[in-house]
Amino acid sequence: MRTYLINPTLKDQTKFICEGRCMQKASSWAAVWPPISLALLGTLAEKWGPVRLMDGDVESLTMDELLADMRAFAPEIVVVNTGFW
Repeated sequence: MRTYLINPTLKDQTKFICEGRCMQKASSWAAVWPPISLALLGTLAEKWGPVRLMDGDVESLTMDELLADMRAFAPEIVVVNTGFW
């Protein structure tokens, strides 16, 4: 099973940290934290096939670039890291 994991932030948008108890703007942290929850899921998913993790806080992609990358990878499942306000 091909798995695509996304920590969403699009180019020119406010970057958010989606880890821990809540979401916060990346500018409120001294460093950008990696999406640990997605990394753990990716490690588990590798047992069943290839995994791609796209961290929007690191990769500055437009929506078109993100969708093109997803089409090229051809995932069977997509997981999006989200949080609520």
